[in-house]
Amino acid sequence: MSNVAYGKRKKWAITFRKVLNYAYTRLKGKKSITSHTFIAYPAIQTKEELAEAILRLAWAVPKASEGEVIIPCKQGLENTSLEHLAFPPYLEALPKDELAHVRLIASTEMNGELAKSHVLLLKASTLLNPKLWFRWGRTVMLDPYWYSTTESIHLHRLVHDKLGQHTDQYKSFSLNNFNRLLQTHQGKQKAYCFVTGPSFDRYEEFTYEPDAFKVICNSIVKNDAFLEYIGGPDLLVFADPVFHFGPSAYAAAFRKEMLKVAEKYGCFVVVPDHTLPLMKGHFPQLKDQLIGMPHFPTYNIPSAASFGVRGSGNILTWLMLPLASAVAKEVCIIGADGRKKEEKYFWKHSKSAQFDDLMQAAFDAHPSFFRDRDYADYYDEHCQFLEELLQYGEAEGVQYRSLTESYIPALVKRHGS
Repeated sequence: MSNVAYGKRKKWAITFRKVLNYAYTRLKGKKSITSHTFIAYPAIQTKEELAEAILRLAWAVPKASEGEVIIPCKQGLENTSLEHLAFPPYLEALPKDELAHVRLIASTEMNGELAKSHVLLLKASTLLNPKLWFRWGRTVMLDPYWYSTTESIHLHRLVHDKLGQHTDQYKSFSLNNFNRLLQTHQGKQKAYCFVTGPSFDRYEEFTYEPDAFKVICNSIVKNDAFLEYIGGPDLLVFADPVFHFGPSAYAAAFRKEMLKVAEKYGCFVVVPDHTLPLMKGHFPQLKDQLIGMPHFPTYNIPSAASFGVRGSGNILTWLMLPLASAVAKEVCIIGADGRKKEEKYFWKHSKSAQFDDLMQAAFDAHPSFFRDRDYADYYDEHCQFLEELLQYGEAEGVQYRSLTESYIPALVKRHGS
């Protein structure tokens, strides 16, 4: 059992790191530059550090994104051959051709590159280095021990935030695919949202209409028996910076299954819009299925004229329910169990819809993501958001039912077959 994920929360330490992160964010501000170059900082000192930096940064900046990753190294280390590196097992081992845009340089060459690049901070302590004092506005915090979700979010947003010159084209691309989704499933009256709680395993107890709109999420992609039973999904959604868009071996296993499902069933794949450049860069074969969903400040059921949803910290409320509501007027939910108060993690998952043997890889790759999370607070916010979202949808004429039992008050009220 990982202490970083399941151990007692040190709230004073979390608060201290939160204050530091807030101060850093406010002081650094933003400095807009048009560079396509990313430089790691500080200079790498060991082969172990180099192997980790290569995999993290080559994933975050795909070769197809037109960006270049520069990694300064101590004298002599810049000549290291990839064949002589032992890559950490908790990170995804990328093929050699996906590392072609990563350039190793000697630390003596670093100053010239710092002046014209986005600076990727691998260690927060280097903020005190005088070389960075006038470059804070171009820094991106990627220290995995810094604070909460900072590293994981920055890592999967790099291409979107720093190489955002194609923003309008990405939105047009997504809207075109979204309109095809609506056209393909036009006239469907009923939708099913399958979530990964323990009661997901009861899916065989229910009958699914041949013309139902079937929405799956996250690691359900690994359950071949379920996918065959329902005749394949119509829509796959996922949004987690660690488990889906990160460089860990867990995320890599998920993406392998995601790609297999998308290609086998031809379903549409919806992700947050800021992850679309990353996904297109690594998975160009999904160009006709990928949709990057924009963020709205208010609750919304997406349409061609009002393309976006209100973001949340949970896949059910962020993407599943709004998209199901965009297609059908009756939405059924299976597997949204919630949690008991005494539980020490987000909540329990069905073992048939989770990569349990790879969870430690996610913990090792993103320690601050788990160390600084207050699971109880997260759950309370989720319950409130879900109730408000369902009330909004009901006012728009959508009926919601949870077919399986749940601890979530909003679904307790709407439970029934």
